[in-house]
Amino acid sequence: MDEADVEVTVEAFQSRRLPPICARTGEPATDWIAVAAVWTPAWTRWVRWMPILLAVSWLTRRQLWGWVPLSAHPAARIRRIRQLGLVMLLIGTSLLLAALLAERPGLGWLGLAGQAVAMLIGLLEPAWSIDARLAFARNQIVLKHVHEGFRAAVVAVPSVRKPVKGQLKESAGCG
Repeated sequence: MDEADVEVTVEAFQSRRLPPICARTGEPATDWIAVAAVWTPAWTRWVRWMPILLAVSWLTRRQLWGWVPLSAHPAARIRRIRQLGLVMLLIGTSLLLAALLAERPGLGWLGLAGQAVAMLIGLLEPAWSIDARLAFARNQIVLKHVHEGFRAAVVAVPSVRKPVKGQLKESAGCG
């Protein structure tokens, strides 16, 4: 699969105005998947390797949720992965609480393992989903590693690529 990056406006990203072409396969899209576009200051890339400063990276990041078109198979796979991560987190947390109440360290280790699997799924999920980066200065979203057919469809629609408003403000739906 040929992969490319494409810039779209925040408005098109949030209001489902992207062309109905699957961003993963280039086929006609039948579904929409929620994707978080994330921005972090460049200097935080240098502090992420230090565990105590990882919190600084998380506190300075901004994210904006939007929608990306996908065909049925990639959308179903992403939903299954997200559900599995949530289930593992809930099971792990329940086992940890049970271990504390019953004073059973074995259950605690099993709970930690469940939470570790949930964390691993959360880290790997972007490999199957669409990576989106928020570009504050340009009021745009950069969709990374999309199918070339999707990129061509986006390029063909100028209103999806050119921001109509000025610079994006941090209070405009960013959390």
